[in-house]
Amino acid sequence: MASADNPKHDFFISRAGADAEVAIWIDTELKALGFTTLIQDVDFAPGQSIPGNIERGTATGRMIALLSPDYFKSPHTTAEWQTGYMRDPDGSKAVLVPIRVRDCEIPPLLGRLGYIDFVGRSEEDRRYSLGRLRDRPAAQKQVSVAKLPVVSPILLGRETELLKLNEAWISPDIR
Repeated sequence: MASADNPKHDFFISRAGADAEVAIWIDTELKALGFTTLIQDVDFAPGQSIPGNIERGTATGRMIALLSPDYFKSPHTTAEWQTGYMRDPDGSKAVLVPIRVRDCEIPPLLGRLGYIDFVGRSEEDRRYSLGRLRDRPAAQKQVSVAKLPVVSPILLGRETELLKLNEAWISPDIR
């Protein structure tokens, strides 16, 4: 559950130590797309509980698993991807988003989901693949009206447009 100490994030980036550089790049790209992220390199402090951080990470909206030979050697990352998989075993909600960052053998259970392949791809192709995460059903963003610009409350000469807007906002399906 989200709280002031554990806010809800759009993505948790699960990675092996050897893949920290690409994890940080993905974190930067996702933030540029307007997503919030949770990543070990930024959000986990030395001395914190590893199981606690795993639990915190796997409780996010979605999880990115950076697949590499080192990723599958670690019991911590194994626990992370398996927890993400169990939240959405058929992949219909796209809770677990595997990204292959180095050539590796993918376990059959995880291979069922398909993955984004960064191996041999240009930075532009990688960026495009991450941008497509906005189109996935589970990537619905919360909109805060507090971030909208302040405008004059008086609108003159736009009665027809305002009527259309009111009709669009009040859907007959909601009534």
